[in-house]
Amino acid sequence: MPCTREERILSILRQLTAIPSVSQTPSEKLAGQTIEELFEGLPYFKAHPGQTGAHVLPGDSLGRTIPYALLRGESARTLVLMGHYDVVETTSYGNLEPVACLPD
Repeated sequence: MPCTREERILSILRQLTAIPSVSQTPSEKLAGQTIEELFEGLPYFKAHPGQTGAHVLPGDSLGRTIPYALLRGESARTLVLMGHYDVVETTSYGNLEPVACLPD
């Protein structure tokens, strides 16, 4: 189990990179579910379970969701971080395609 902050971050990045979350595929849904589970496993969100979840995309044929988390601080100021986790297909890797999602 990773101990330092850097080791924990690298572990999470490896886990997420290993998901071939190609746009418009079932794996894209898996990436969202994995992020949601990562949030839910953090001590803050275990103590505040209503602060994290997933927004269902209405009518989405793949049943994808948008994971979210709200971490309350002590200030009235708000910081919003956003991003995406889908990727393009990896066929351009040629014979290296099987390792395209393996960062090590």
